[in-house]
Amino acid sequence: TPQPGSKLSYLHVDDCKPLGQMVVKVTGDGSALVILRVQQLTSEILKFLFGAVEGGVCKLDVALEQFSGGGFHGTSMEQIAEAAGVTKPVLYQHFGSKRALYLELLEDVGSQLMEAITKATAEAGGPRQQVEGGFTAYFRYVSERRSAFRLLFSEGTRRDEQFSEAVNRVEESIASVIAGLIEADIDDAHRAQLAHAIVGMAEGVSRAGLASGLVSDPQVLARRMAELAWAGLRGIHRD
Repeated sequence: TPQPGSKLSYLHVDDCKPLGQMVVKVTGDGSALVILRVQQLTSEILKFLFGAVEGGVCKLDVALEQFSGGGFHGTSMEQIAEAAGVTKPVLYQHFGSKRALYLELLEDVGSQLMEAITKATAEAGGPRQQVEGGFTAYFRYVSERRSAFRLLFSEGTRRDEQFSEAVNRVEESIASVIAGLIEADIDDAHRAQLAHAIVGMAEGVSRAGLASGLVSDPQVLARRMAELAWAGLRGIHRD
């Protein structure tokens, strides 16, 4: 079985075989060839194949870059397949439609951002450090994955109801983590409102930075935002 990170030499789907049998040739160390036969194209197999790394670039990232640059309506599956080095049938067998691919990318990007924030806050030493750590993880992700952030929070994504719902789920997840860090004598609804305000602050600052082309150092920006948020949270009290 090929391991993640194997270089994809070529991918051919044999349409003449029942149950979607296919043969894949994958190069491992540059000399060994692995022949893979499957009776059914599962999501896990196709995601491995489409996510194979070639030249240090994940093919899913290729799709992300295409959508980030051209938007959902301005990007075709043919363009993505060509850029990724696979055929359109392979793309459609995995995702079914361009919309399904876009939604999967939104979920993937959101999960990565959420994982980074969760890890940073869990490793922090105390509440004040958790707030700054969460901001640092957020701003570092924006700095290192600008196309991913643009995909997630672009106006085009927001205008589509289904895409907007996917982004809202990401924001809800992040706000849930932030709410757990707010130590104040307030009810859950009040806590959730403050958490969403902090998430909105991070998003707004990031959008402004990308729009101006002046993205600050993630740690410096995180310290500034944490100072603002922490000063405000210390004055919070029950209504």
